[in-house]
Order: sequence, then structure tokens, then C-alpha cells
Amino acid sequence: MHLYRVHQQLVSAPLADPAAEIRCQLDGLRLDVPHGEIAITAGSRGIDRIPQVIRAAGDWLKQRGARPFIVTAMGSRITVPRPTVNAP
Repeated sequence: MHLYRVHQQLVSAPLADPAAEIRCQLDGLRLDVPHGEIAITAGSRGIDRIPQVIRAAGDWLKQRGARPFIVTAMGSRITVPRPTVNAP
């Protein structure tokens, strides 16, 4: 097995108005949004201002007749108790 050292340089290009960019990107998808409940979930790692991003997506959906709600997503930092199995 060969191991190689890798260096990564991430480029940061913060958006002046994340909500406006979210609306623009969602408009560009030309989605037929159903008039009902729609779940919103997102991983927050690496996303700056995640509350504003999710709010913008929710507001966009509401404007089109949907009823968005947020579903928590489990990440690697969340511990969930496992059921106990009693072996005989």
C-alpha cells in the first residue's frame, strides 16, 4: 500500500446575501413545488450562516404554497443510545 501526503487549500468566497443566492438558485431549478408538507434538512459542516440558508429555502417554499418543516439530521457527533439486547 502506498500512502501519499495531500495538501488541500480551500478557497472561501462568502456570499454578500446568502438568502438572495438561495432564492436565485432555487428559481433556476424551475421546480414544480407540491402544496403540502416538505422536509428540509442540511448538513451544517462547512456552511456559513446555516440558519439563514435554511430559512431562505423555507421561505421560498412557503411562497410557492408548500408547508416546509425542518428534520434534524444525525451527524457523526451525535450519540444515539442503542437498544439493549439481552442474550440468554
